[in-house]
Amino acid sequence: MRLRGCFAPPPGNSVSGVLNAHPDLAGKLAAAKRLTAESTAEQAAVGLDALTDAERETFTRLNDAYTAKFGFPFIIAVRDNTKATIMERFSAVSTMTARPSSHRPANRWSGSRNCA
Repeated sequence: MRLRGCFAPPPGNSVSGVLNAHPDLAGKLAAAKRLTAESTAEQAAVGLDALTDAERETFTRLNDAYTAKFGFPFIIAVRDNTKATIMERFSAVSTMTARPSSHRPANRWSGSRNCA
């Protein structure tokens, strides 16, 4: 069963714990090999385990910016994307070219929909 059906739409704090428990994409836990087997396999399938130094720096910067703006990590259904589409969507949201910062509830709902 997918977790997607277990979430209620925002506003609300009921999903915050689940969202905050998600690891950063290509983040410190991945580098330390401390992701679950499932997360490791998902990220490896799209090449997030084999980033260039520049890509890793970009992911770190985007992870930090997104978490600072929304209070939880960027979450996307990795298996439904490629490294390029993840980077594109992540960059757009983290730099606020896609959504204004006032849309924190929309981002929380988007994040909860991508938890699986």
